[in-house]
Amino acid sequence: MKQRLLEFINFGSLCSAFNMSYDIRYLTMKPIDYINRFGEYRDLSALREKLYDYDRSSGTPVFHASGFDHFDAPVITNKDPGIVQFFSWGLIPYWVKNVNQAIQLSNRTLNAHCEHIFEKPSFKEAAKKRRCLVIVDGFYQHHHRNGKTFPYHFTHRNLEPLALGGLWEQWKDGEDDFVRNTFTIVTTEGNELLSGIHNNPKLNGPRMPLIIPWEYEDTWLNPETVSSKDLEDVIRPYESELLRAYPVRKLRGKGCIGNRPEIIEPFEYPELNTLFD
Repeated sequence: MKQRLLEFINFGSLCSAFNMSYDIRYLTMKPIDYINRFGEYRDLSALREKLYDYDRSSGTPVFHASGFDHFDAPVITNKDPGIVQFFSWGLIPYWVKNVNQAIQLSNRTLNAHCEHIFEKPSFKEAAKKRRCLVIVDGFYQHHHRNGKTFPYHFTHRNLEPLALGGLWEQWKDGEDDFVRNTFTIVTTEGNELLSGIHNNPKLNGPRMPLIIPWEYEDTWLNPETVSSKDLEDVIRPYESELLRAYPVRKLRGKGCIGNRPEIIEPFEYPELNTLFD
């Protein structure tokens, strides 16, 4: 059964060449960076173990991950806000009946539009009861120009980790009680910085992940906040002045170098020289 459930990773890799989805970077910073940002009231032992593996050159740092690959990423849930855990990207609601349905749905629940999380069947229960923070070092969005796409990497201006608003679920396969913990990243309207970059013609305006400022983390995780009204101060575009963005190498297809540190380095495309002229 586990093998069947993991088959969607290969399926998702094929889909990612044709779909626009969020791409993220995580576990690429030093332990002290995560301690300074998240460690005051939380147990970072799971995070430290991953970083220890990184120090041993095990390949743990993820300089680029596509949501369609369903990697395990660090999250802080409202159920256990004192610890960091690792959940799989691609939310599988608790009511999913079988593996085949889980496989199909997980590729469609990588993101959750904030405007609909309290209405959509896949998200509404999690939006009320199971919210989380997804710990990332940066995220990617694409600019479209003359039929081509160019990836941009977004990070905090101060190069500190970001907390993205997410929803989580625990799904059990009824046949053998196999348990899978999953999450989705909530998205909101793009801010001014995104408006000049994320111009996917298939979307109605730019989008961006919902970034939770540290002063609103407890509000997002509070189980007593159960409606969009309760979260109206939290669900909004992040301030442009607190982010920076620059073009990087291709994230997929020809020219992609894979999960290597060089993928986050600035990269010059001649076609973009007049982007902001």
